[in-house]
Amino acid sequence: MIEFIKYNNTYKEIVKGIYNKETLDKFTNSGIYIYVYILGLFKSSIYLVVHNQELIGTIAIIRKFNIRKLKKETWIAGVHILQKFRRQSYGTKLMLLSLNECEKNRYKIVNLYVDKDNIAAYRLYEKIGFTITGTYKSYWKMHYIIN
Repeated sequence: MIEFIKYNNTYKEIVKGIYNKETLDKFTNSGIYIYVYILGLFKSSIYLVVHNQELIGTIAIIRKFNIRKLKKETWIAGVHILQKFRRQSYGTKLMLLSLNECEKNRYKIVNLYVDKDNIAAYRLYEKIGFTITGTYKSYWKMHYIIN
């Protein structure tokens, strides 16, 4: 059984804590954190995913205001499963827990970026129901519509 634990620190403390932990290797999609942090127009929730009291991964659900579209958007970023837990369905469980959390909060569309070279992550997101909606440099923009 995995637990989805909300990490209640300030954004700066979260990033500092994550990057200084020896057990966590580099986050994917970390550029989104910097972008959102600089703008300051966000509400972010970081979740730690734990199995038998051992950290297996992290994910962030970010609500930000899109200035060009003049509306709030929901983003998933910092999706990360520690190396020793990969290829064991934890990525799927992590994403489904995140989408359930988004549904509880009545978010209708969830966005994310995935590196074009990260085929495993792309396949995971596609399997769950995300679709490509655009391209940004070396990333695909994908979204998921919650019914």
